[in-house]
Amino acid sequence: MWVLEEPLSHRGDALVEEWSRAGIQLLSPSFMLAEVSNAIYKRVRRGEFTLEEAQEALDIVLDFNIDLVEEPDLHRRAVALAHELDRPTPYDAHYLALAELRNCHMRTGVERLHNAVGARFSRLRWIGSETQPA
Repeated sequence: MWVLEEPLSHRGDALVEEWSRAGIQLLSPSFMLAEVSNAIYKRVRRGEFTLEEAQEALDIVLDFNIDLVEEPDLHRRAVALAHELDRPTPYDAHYLALAELRNCHMRTGVERLHNAVGARFSRLRWIGSETQPA
């Protein structure tokens, strides 16, 4: 959502700027970069981005200095959370597990995920419901 136009992209951009000013370190499961690369490249294949634009978009995300986490406990907890939250796959549960393991909140631009598990996973916040920073 930081480099591909989505309904809440403006909010995602504002949050990352706010976090940067506050010195907040961003965390993500390590596969996030593969996910971002895949989404960007789909735009190239559809003719919406040139390869150069795709590389520039990827550079923007890489410049966020996100701490990419890869540890066995993350995968173990993601599988357990997927089961506890009755999710069809543990994919999104990796992000939830990371928030739990690192004792922090998770932000999502996916309202459907928030609606499905937000009431049972208090660390999850939907960016569409947050107030704009001052």
